[in-house]
Amino acid sequence: MKKLLVILACAMAPFAHAQKIDQTTLEIRLQCFALSDFTRVLDMYDEEPMFSMDTIVKQNGKQVKNQTVFTLNIQTRVWTMYRQVDRETVCVHAAGENFDFMAAPVKPNL
Repeated sequence: MKKLLVILACAMAPFAHAQKIDQTTLEIRLQCFALSDFTRVLDMYDEEPMFSMDTIVKQNGKQVKNQTVFTLNIQTRVWTMYRQVDRETVCVHAAGENFDFMAAPVKPNL
């Protein structure tokens, strides 16, 4: 039975790749702040940086590489995700409450 499933999966792979996925473009306006002011807000909510990632976004018609940071207060479960635009400016992607892990993160063996 397993062999049959593998054969079917391999046979269907070219068709799955050829399927078109519908796309929608959405433009989002972000609220941006001076880094010094924004840091005070994070301190007020006692949020700590949990992880960061390089992100590529379209800014003024050009692709720009920035850093996106996720902060969290583990006790209150309040969180913020923001992008550092330059040395003095950050833009908030989203913020909220009731953060929860879906599963414990596993570090890959490299």
